[in-house]
Amino acid sequence: MSIEYLYQSSILILILMEAIFSTLTQLKGSLSIILINTQIISCSKKKKSSRAEFVRNNRMLDGSASEYSIETGYMYQIDSTICDIFVVDCMTRSVNIGCPTVYFVIDVFSRLIVGFNVTLENASYGEALIAISSIVSDKVKLCEEHDIEISRSKWPNSEFPSVLVAGNAELKGQLAEPLMKMFGISVENTVAYRPDQKGVVERQFNSLNTYLRGLVLGQKYWNHGRRGAKDYSEDAVCTLDELKKHIIRFILNHNNTVIDGYVTNEELFSDKVPLVPSNIWIYYMGEMPIHRFSAEYIIMHLMYPEKASVERSGIRFKGLLYTAPKEERWKFHKYSKAYKINIRYDPRNMNAVFIPRENGEIVRAELKDSFKFFKDKTFSEIKKLKEVVKKMNVDITNENHLFIQKMISSIIDEGKASKKSRSNMYSNKKDTNRRNKEKKMSKRLNHHSNQNEVLVKEIKKESEDSLHDSMKQTKLDLLKKRGR
Repeated sequence: MSIEYLYQSSILILILMEAIFSTLTQLKGSLSIILINTQIISCSKKKKSSRAEFVRNNRMLDGSASEYSIETGYMYQIDSTICDIFVVDCMTRSVNIGCPTVYFVIDVFSRLIVGFNVTLENASYGEALIAISSIVSDKVKLCEEHDIEISRSKWPNSEFPSVLVAGNAELKGQLAEPLMKMFGISVENTVAYRPDQKGVVERQFNSLNTYLRGLVLGQKYWNHGRRGAKDYSEDAVCTLDELKKHIIRFILNHNNTVIDGYVTNEELFSDKVPLVPSNIWIYYMGEMPIHRFSAEYIIMHLMYPEKASVERSGIRFKGLLYTAPKEERWKFHKYSKAYKINIRYDPRNMNAVFIPRENGEIVRAELKDSFKFFKDKTFSEIKKLKEVVKKMNVDITNENHLFIQKMISSIIDEGKASKKSRSNMYSNKKDTNRRNKEKKMSKRLNHHSNQNEVLVKEIKKESEDSLHDSMKQTKLDLLKKRGR
């Protein structure tokens, strides 16, 4: 009986322990929910943050971006930001042309930066396509264009992905259809105000600003634009091309540096592959992956589509003149009047435009020698330079107008002064003649007055003499009468 009793009691104890354990588990789940809600409430009270802000900034991280990418080259992330560096024009280095927009395209699995774009334009669909087209560009040749020599292993070539994760902006909705149809890329847009959903590429923008801080002058800080703050654009000395060189060096540094916190796998561990983006990429993909699309196909569907005018002087586009190869010129200059044609152009370099033909061929038209001032410059730089030149021309025209007006006013003033001097001369001459006449008249009057005085004296004298004679005669007559 004692053994059976112990056995039954032990079973009851196990059942009770299992019930207690399940109850504690349920309590733990409810407590965790209460704790999360309490954290949300406390955060909202302290920082006035919403649930979305809590999920974005304070939630528990229970996964990794690499879990969503099954292999190297499968999933890329693309995003853009406004760089914190002010740039100046490449000619005078005195005109501030703003802060450029930087695009990064990064492979999620290997963390390799496979493409980028630096432009003075705002973030747009066209600029995003330029960044995507840079994925398949020759990286060694790209670095040589910016006077940087590298080996193929430092920045291996890449291929278009199967999935492209973008922000809820440039590649949203129908804008992504060309990529999906022409290149087989599935575009996935993240939720608005959730940069953490593409954190692999977002992290690189912070790393870029940290890399450039202290290296390049003209960087704006947190108090930029506030009242009383320093105008950091006055310190800018870096051109857009020089900034591109710095960004390329940052990309090379990132692609060849060990990834912090990267979790390896069995293949990489067994083959002793360093956890470096370029090494991981080369291990799976090689240095030169086979491109599925030709360069002509990429130009046709990813470059900017525009209209150009064919004239006798050449192919005019955006104020620049281009000329086709000699064997192709007769095909374009077959009409006496100017006409429009479809072209494609790369805003990163305006040295050439591409003319698609009906048979699928692409004709390259080069910039004419008379426009060599704009050679090796981006479309944004050319536009800014034209604005500067236009402003200079306006200033010179205004100065010429002011100079001409001053000349005319000086001539008019001289004429007025000469006229006044002549009138003064005439008036002085008239005054002299008048004074001479007055003198003559005064002399005549004086002469006549003198003559009159003499006559008066003579008349007085004669009158006195006659009066004396008359009185004398009267006395004589009286004496004669008395004498009788």
